[in-house]
Amino acid sequence: MYTRLEDNMTRKYYQEILEAAIKQAKAEKDGCGEQVPMYVSVYNQLLDIKKNVVEKKRAYTYEQASKRYSIGVIAARNYEDAGDYQSHLFDIYWGIRYYPMMNEG
Repeated sequence: MYTRLEDNMTRKYYQEILEAAIKQAKAEKDGCGEQVPMYVSVYNQLLDIKKNVVEKKRAYTYEQASKRYSIGVIAARNYEDAGDYQSHLFDIYWGIRYYPMMNEG
């Protein structure tokens, strides 16, 4: 059973969720014979979040995050039956603006 980020708000857990999502997004992107723009977009956004939010510890407001990242919308529209992966994407998007305030864990 997946534990939502709001129930374990630590940087360590956020990074675990992010790494799992990157792994799955890469598998989706690489698993298609052709380049599916949505898969490429999700993968690239996750890498950008890792670089800017986690590694550089940049803080984003809700408005800034909404302009920069669309993974929340993509997850809502396209991953209804994806189980934990959809929840991972939701939590990653939601956690962007809280990451700088999270405990290390």
